[in-house]
Amino acid sequence: MKKLLCLFFTMVSIISVFSQEMKVFYIYPQSVILDKDVFRYIATNVIDNQNGTVFACHRKDINPALPVIKIVLSEPIEISSLTIKAGYFEEKYYLKNDRIKKIRVVLYDNNVNVIYNKEQALSDRMENQVIDFIDSIRCNEIDIFVLDVYQGTLWDDICISEVSFSN
Repeated sequence: MKKLLCLFFTMVSIISVFSQEMKVFYIYPQSVILDKDVFRYIATNVIDNQNGTVFACHRKDINPALPVIKIVLSEPIEISSLTIKAGYFEEKYYLKNDRIKKIRVVLYDNNVNVIYNKEQALSDRMENQVIDFIDSIRCNEIDIFVLDVYQGTLWDDICISEVSFSN
């Protein structure tokens, strides 16, 4: 029953949600940690503007050929950068969990054609990290791939606290 409830609430994170910068149609996680608090690690936590919430998945459950998170927008937006809080942004949990060391961001147009693909190394600091694009790009889908991690001292959970976009 617990797994069924976690699956249900994971699917709930795929429904329409609003962020301050964009209209998110759905967020699709590749995997998610199942917890007794079914909302604790869901993918929509990356757009809730709260450092104390986090999307998390086990490193061993991730296929590096697939995005860890796929964000599909209800309408195309212009973006020139992505800002990520790559880790659990609470001091007591930051080093205990995996943090993203290398990321790939892929942007798609309405026809699901790749219009931008960028890999970037991230530093192991508890601060916003910005991935700048060459120009402003009109897209309606963003895929975030985790290519490498800084390993946690206690858990093998890949954590992302927040994702936002700027133009």
